[in-house]
Amino acid sequence: MDSYLNHECFHLKSKVIRLLTPYCFATVIYVVYDTHFLDANFLFQRLIHFDVRKFMYYVAVYLQLLVMTPVLIRLINYCGKKNRLIRMTLAYMVIILVGYLSARYTNLFDISKGGNYIFAGIWLVFWYTGMIIRYIEKDVVIDLRVQKAILILLTVLIVCWEYVFVLKEMNLALPNVYHGDLMLTWANALETVIIFFWFKLSMGMVEKSRLINKLFIPLDNIGKHTYYIFLYNAIFIDVYLDYLQYSQPLANRISFLLFIILAPIALEIALKKSKSCFHRMMESG
Repeated sequence: MDSYLNHECFHLKSKVIRLLTPYCFATVIYVVYDTHFLDANFLFQRLIHFDVRKFMYYVAVYLQLLVMTPVLIRLINYCGKKNRLIRMTLAYMVIILVGYLSARYTNLFDISKGGNYIFAGIWLVFWYTGMIIRYIEKDVVIDLRVQKAILILLTVLIVCWEYVFVLKEMNLALPNVYHGDLMLTWANALETVIIFFWFKLSMGMVEKSRLINKLFIPLDNIGKHTYYIFLYNAIFIDVYLDYLQYSQPLANRISFLLFIILAPIALEIALKKSKSCFHRMMESG
């Protein structure tokens, strides 16, 4: 993200294609798997409503955030030229207002969980917050001891927060953020911000340790395939539960976890290799 912010360069078209092509293919797979039939009208409805599975709403959210990103980049770079604090404060207030108006007065195909808000509603505020932090963090240097102290404080705060607002369900007593069916209360929103900073500090310390970096290499490699794991986890869960599970509890849990991670990765690799072979055949033919 920092390269985009520094050079105002964001390859929107290629990113949208890389987002929507796997999504469309996955939707076709789910429709055929669920109905054992391919009805074009039914498929089209699932595609535009992002509801072939409940979690697909996030593709709609992410798509809108991608479309908004070039505008947000230009806004951040404009705010950083002079009077940075005043401009960034005003810009942040505008983004919060846009998110509020979006969540309150817009609807896009009745997509669930905030995907139905034009400009993504509250998700726009979270997205812009992350971009702002990425932009200013290069100018902020915090002593390692201070970082550790803040991390300990955030850890204690998260534990207390989980106890009060999750285990005791106090978050249900608070109103939703903005409006609608997102079911994100103000307690959830603040918890998201706290956890974000916890991970930000944690990963900053991890990056300074060569040993821990090596331990994180497998997770880093899995992270490169996150989108396909996200898209296909539900169908592979169904396949495992229907055909592959067995009686030994511990082994079953381990094999289940490995299957729903590795199977989507294998599918992604197979699809990309098939695409490459097809392109070579077209070029040679």
